[in-house]
Amino acid sequence: VLPVLFPALIVYMVISTRKNDNPISTIDFLAGIFVVFGTFLNTWPEVMRMRWKRRSENKGKLYTEGYFAHVRNPNYLGDVIWATGWAMASSWTVVWVPVMELCVFVLMYIPEK
Repeated sequence: VLPVLFPALIVYMVISTRKNDNPISTIDFLAGIFVVFGTFLNTWPEVMRMRWKRRSENKGKLYTEGYFAHVRNPNYLGDVIWATGWAMASSWTVVWVPVMELCVFVLMYIPEK
């Protein structure tokens, strides 16, 4: 239920933050794609990692499969992508959200690892 409900909630948030009553544009459509893809990229790698970690033979090991084989923090990238979609759909009035997220991830969270 959550894998469907959460993206639907995010898409609703994107649509409800629109500042005008114009028909949905190409930018709005792209924003929706960003939100759905970013939500997927934030959630799915963590689900796969959790399933991998549950197996006793993997206890104490570092997960380097799936998306984690290509990117160190796919969930952080997903956060920035869905927040960018939200900003796009809101006529860029909340552009500071993905910018601040990116800054926090790059300057604070990622260097600690």
